[in-house]
Amino acid sequence: MIDTAARKISVYIKQQVPEHPSSVEVLEYSIGMFLNIAAIIIGSLGVSYLTGNTTEIIIILISFSLLRQVSGGIHLKTGTACAVVSITLFTLISFFNTDRDTLIHAITVITLLIVLIYAPSNFEKQHNVPKKFYPLLKLISFIMVMTNFVFVSDALAISFFIQSITLIIGREVKRYGSNSKA
Repeated sequence: MIDTAARKISVYIKQQVPEHPSSVEVLEYSIGMFLNIAAIIIGSLGVSYLTGNTTEIIIILISFSLLRQVSGGIHLKTGTACAVVSITLFTLISFFNTDRDTLIHAITVITLLIVLIYAPSNFEKQHNVPKKFYPLLKLISFIMVMTNFVFVSDALAISFFIQSITLIIGREVKRYGSNSKA
């Protein structure tokens, strides 16, 4: 749905402005990203309005996306799949509630370990950041997750944890000199 809309919009733009330097594919990619992000934000906030978890959803939207920008992670094949999975996950995360700081700290420690081992992951497919900056991206990811020792937030802990899991899933690893999927 999102991909189809992005394609139709990009073709329409190119028909209206044929001399535009961007190809239909470049326009489609950019428009698809915009539509995907808009669908996730609007969908998540819409559901949160119904569930009463708007504050948690805002925390989740911001924390997940910021950590994702510096740590990478798996990408789904279509924008629609990404939007549906993201809205569902964010809504489920918003219901996680515990008064046990030790559980929040334990989840945060596990997330820190995952980030230290796997970040950044699948990064070169989405960003043009030189590999020499990967240690800095790992450090930024680590510091972001560490902030939850100050905030002690359920929403942050689970949001960061789920994002860190995307670093592992579908990750390419070198085994015996060849690339294979983990």
